[in-house]
Amino acid sequence: MTAKGGRMVWTVAFALQVVGAIVLLFIDTAMPTKVLAFTAFAVVVNGVALMLARGSGVRPPWEAIFSAVLQDKTADVGEEMALGWKALDDKEFETAIAHFDQVTKADPTRADATYARGHAHRQLGQNAAALADFSRALSLKPDLVTARQARAALYLERGDLDAAIDDTTEILRHDEHDVAAMRLRGLARARRGDAEDALADLKEAIRLNPTDAELHFERGKLFEARGEVNHALTDYTEAGRLDPSGPGRAAKAELQQKRGTVKG
Repeated sequence: MTAKGGRMVWTVAFALQVVGAIVLLFIDTAMPTKVLAFTAFAVVVNGVALMLARGSGVRPPWEAIFSAVLQDKTADVGEEMALGWKALDDKEFETAIAHFDQVTKADPTRADATYARGHAHRQLGQNAAALADFSRALSLKPDLVTARQARAALYLERGDLDAAIDDTTEILRHDEHDVAAMRLRGLARARRGDAEDALADLKEAIRLNPTDAELHFERGKLFEARGEVNHALTDYTEAGRLDPSGPGRAAKAELQQKRGTVKG
């Protein structure tokens, strides 16, 4: 029998079983009897279909269903996750993506694998794919903080400041001392021009992590814009001390020149 013939056989077998189930619903008898009758009918129909479709290469439709339901995915998923994390540690990002792909195919509900794949995409500069994975992971597990922080950082980098602020505010709603979220929100608010809110966030972020040069630099810019020159110079000085190659020293020198405190 040809493959087309095999598909026809299984289509007819499926239709007969649907009709049989409908007919049994209208027969006035006990439900256990109906279930037994349908089971017997289905066994006969599928047995005949197996015989007729033999050699066509077409497998019974319920075989795929049973395989999906009964397949032991745990070992494969666990192994693929371990290999994916190892590839990430080894900075083999394309390999990591391939492993996490296998996990999400086997179990589409794995938010951790989806997030990890997004992280690998991010390292490769594939930001659209990373954003899609972070968002998918959060749709599966809204309290996955690592995914929300990663998405906020990506939003900030892309200049989508409102989205970055929304994500970090959601994190801080559950943990007001999350320094990474406070840092990101402070930076996003600073770049959006929300001086008061940004200063409050940056002050708290610096209290939690006083060695972050970028935070001092961004707060210095806010102080400078407000005309609080001494505070700005203090922050620029600290930024330059913490990161000599960063913009803090140049900003300090420029501000000093504006004030006329640098000779020549």
